[in-house]
This record gives sequence, structure tokens and C-alpha cells, in this order.
Amino acid sequence: TDASLFAQQAALRESEERHRLLFNSAGDAIFIYDAQARLLAVNSTACQRFGYTRAALLSMTVTQVDSPEEALRTPERIARLMAHGALSFETVPQRKDGSFIPTEVNAQLIALHGQPAIMAICRDITERRLREEQIEMGRQHQGILAQILRIGVEGGTLDDQLQRALHQALSAPGLMLDPRGAIFRFDETSGELVLRAQLGLSSALCQEGRRVPLGRCLCGRAAATRELQFADGLDERHDTRFAGMRPHGHYILPILAEGQLLGVLNTYVQEGHLRRSQEDIFLQSVAHALGLLMRHAASKERLVRINDSLLNFEPDPEANIRRVTALGGELLCGTFALYSRIENGRLGAVERWHAPPDFQAEGVPEGQLCYAVIQEDKREPLLVTDLQHSPYATSDRNVAKYGLQTYLGAAVRKGGRAIGTLCVVYRQDRALSAEDRSILSLLANAISVEEERRAAAEAL
Repeated sequence: TDASLFAQQAALRESEERHRLLFNSAGDAIFIYDAQARLLAVNSTACQRFGYTRAALLSMTVTQVDSPEEALRTPERIARLMAHGALSFETVPQRKDGSFIPTEVNAQLIALHGQPAIMAICRDITERRLREEQIEMGRQHQGILAQILRIGVEGGTLDDQLQRALHQALSAPGLMLDPRGAIFRFDETSGELVLRAQLGLSSALCQEGRRVPLGRCLCGRAAATRELQFADGLDERHDTRFAGMRPHGHYILPILAEGQLLGVLNTYVQEGHLRRSQEDIFLQSVAHALGLLMRHAASKERLVRINDSLLNFEPDPEANIRRVTALGGELLCGTFALYSRIENGRLGAVERWHAPPDFQAEGVPEGQLCYAVIQEDKREPLLVTDLQHSPYATSDRNVAKYGLQTYLGAAVRKGGRAIGTLCVVYRQDRALSAEDRSILSLLANAISVEEERRAAAEAL
């Protein structure tokens, strides 16, 4: 009947409108094209993402949207789609402005107006690629730290070791560091920093900055304050200037052991550079490694073990964190060792080495030693002795329960803030050396890198 036909037509129009709304509101770009790669339909996301009007896209072919290299693969991909009905692949199409978009494509054969066509759903995977690159960079940075420590094992003069270590540090991939920098050693007699290693610096700069008093320029300020100095340009702290000096910025880090100043690491960045937590963490790790090199009392055996551990890291960050926690307990001869992390307002022991079987792994953070390290968020580890007569005897349930006497803990950071603590504890009074503290700081920084990698992997 006419009424039935009218109802069917209305239902068809409603269905078509519903599909049109779904098509245009999809978060992924959608292209429909024929066997000759001519575009037949595109959704609103495709227009917005690639910078074309709908009319412009519908006058183009898939090969005109793809990058020149990827366009060569289009005929072969269409042939496979026609043969198998579906195909998934990654490609790099090009926006109207010439920029590229890493893209994951899921394509399948459909019927459009009674004719075979291809519908390609295109997902922007730029962020995924960036996270994958971050994970790989973290692995490479661990390898560079291992190489710096190997330099200390291989021997040679300290100045030669510093020169090679500086070359390794400045070769780190993925960081926006200029290929130039310097390492100063602190001369206790004169109270000055003395240039001992440099790469890429002009003779004028080497002469002008060969000796730097504490408090002068950024290097002197880093040494005087024992804090990292960052500058995105030639600001008022840059006391050393000369004709022809190019605009630049700096990351400058003190090299410390047990609060004792050993020197300064000076790296360069382009003017206007934005400070990044990934660079902070890596350069702090380098500074700790340099501190070990500059302390001749450092044990070769301990350096070899740290070096071997970093070189043999696995793809799994959690496994590496477990290995570093155990290594800290072993190298520092602790009663037990813990890596604790704040999660959902609770402090939990994520990894444990030789902890008692009844050790309570999670609890309220306030009053606990490891939480004090996180709250203070200092570069140097926290050492507490005579625990049984300290306020922690009552505020931290583990102190009295396990008869703990000495605690050493170092902050683990992610995204520029402390999120956990690597600690080693003892049932005896222990006199821990500067080398002990430097080793724990280095291991805590290694965990910081793995935490960044873990977060990047979870975000994929």
C-alpha cells in the first residue's frame, strides 16, 4: 500500500541519516575509494585532519593524499584488498600543508551503490609513535650510562676518562642538547672550578672560562647552590660574556658525593629551549656517574656490576626495576632493600629484596621514612642513623618491628617530581660512605628512567 511504501521510504531515509551522522562524527578519518584509487566519499574528520575541503578531496585520488613514497605502494595494496577483502597496514599520508601523519589503516571491501569500493578507516598514531620512540630512547640512555661507567673500569687518567664520558653524554639520542659541553673539577685549595674536559667550545670561551669562582656565572652558581641550573638564553646569571658569543641556553649540574662538591657538568641547548624532565633525569644520572668516576675510592667490582646490569636490561621496565632493587641491596650489603611507590594515596613496596616474609607491603604514607624522601624530593639520598631513638621509631611501624638502626633512601622521579623511593635498611649502625650514597642515587635514577619507560608503554 501507499502507507506501507511511505513508511519503508521514511525508515530508509532515517537509516541513511543515522549512518551519515555516524560516518561524519567518527574520530578516525574515513576514506572510501574505488579500484582506481579515486576518492568517492570522505568524512568530516578526514577533511579536518588533512586540511582539505570535502570537494577538494573528492577531486583527488588516494595517491595524491599519500606521501610520494607511500603512493608507490597503493596499486599493490588495492590488488591485495580486491583479492582478500581486508587489509591492515601503516602508512604516512601528507596534509595539505606538507606535514606528515603516521597512520594505521584498516581497510575492507564494501558495496557502494552496487559497485565494489574500499572503505579505509585511518587512525592517527603520532602519539603512539612518540611513546615507542621514548621507550627506545630510554633503553639507549641506559646504554650510554653503562658506557660511562665502563670508562671508569677501563682506567686511564681521570681527565682522559672525563673527556670520554663527556663525549658519551653528549651523544645521547632524542635529547635537544648541542654537541658541546664541559666538565669542571672543583679545586678545594683555590675554591674555584677548573676546566678539565670540553667538546666543541671556542678557544676564547675555554680561555675566559678556564677557572670559575663559586657563585659566578651559571657554573659557579650550580656549584655554590648544589642545584641544577637551567637557562633558556643569556639571562642575568650569565656573567661570562665576550664579543661574538652566540645566543644559547644551558643545563648545568653539580657533581656531588655525600654533599661534597666534586665538579660541574656544563651542557648547551639552543636559545628558547624548553626544560624537559627526560633531559633532567638523564643528565642527573650522568652527573652521578661522573661523581663515581671522580671518586677514585670507588670499587671497580661495584662499577662492573652496575655496568653489567644496565647493559643487560630487558625490554620489560618492571623486570629491570626488580633487578636494580636487588642490586642496591647487594652492593650496599643491606639487611633488606625496597622500592616503594605512591599509588592512589597509599605507599606500597613495589619491589622487595630480602624483606621479611611478614613485611607489610602497603600502608598510609605519613610518618614513614620512604614518604619523607618523596616529600623532601632532594637530589642527595636521605641517611638516618640511630633509628630506634629517632621520631621514626614510633611513626614508621617497620623501624621498631624489625629493629632497624640505619636507613638510606633516594628519590625516584617521573615527570619531574618524586613518586617513589629506593632504600636500603640495616639492623646495625652503619657508616655509609659517599660512594655508597652515589651508588644508591645512580640506581634510583636508573629506576626513574624505567618508570618513564613503563608509563610510556602503558600509554600505548
